[in-house]
Amino acid sequence: MTDEQDTEKVIITEEDKTYLLDHDYDGIKECNYPLPFWWVGIFWATIIFSVPYVIYYHMGSGKTLLQEFHQEMKIVKLLRGEGVAQSAAVVFDLEAFNSADLALGKSKYVQLCAACHGKQGQGSIGPNFGDKFWLHGNSPEQILTTIKDGAPNGMQAYKNMLKPAELMAVSKYVKSFEGTNPANGKAPQGKEY
Repeated sequence: MTDEQDTEKVIITEEDKTYLLDHDYDGIKECNYPLPFWWVGIFWATIIFSVPYVIYYHMGSGKTLLQEFHQEMKIVKLLRGEGVAQSAAVVFDLEAFNSADLALGKSKYVQLCAACHGKQGQGSIGPNFGDKFWLHGNSPEQILTTIKDGAPNGMQAYKNMLKPAELMAVSKYVKSFEGTNPANGKAPQGKEY
């Protein structure tokens, strides 16, 4: 039995001959078929998409993955109590006050905090958030620490009930009440800031 008998004959049609390349390797011929349209379309779409992506994330105001990672690490350190003073200001910058964070903060606030602090932060059992007086401080790190660890006057700690992103979102939402002076607000408590 010879090698020729073991191999199948490949039939090359006339159409295939138009795509046939000139080179031949050990009797193997290669056809240069065009790529499928969908593949070429995806290829060009990625190139077109990359231009605004590079402009926004690498030259513009968009945060790169590395910058987002560093910000998340600052949040983790803040939640663990490490380096509170230098981390909190970065976490609570104006850019961080986006609508998604405030929406998440509002939903968790209504679920867990509104019973004691009121839906508009006007205070009830707990203190009023809408005035300039705060019992445990009004800085971002103090608000976060109070929510995370609780307060000696009966407020429970939420560090085991809320995820880190939820703790940050509730902190931002509570901070957003400051200066709103809601109607029927509870009398001022604590120190003026």
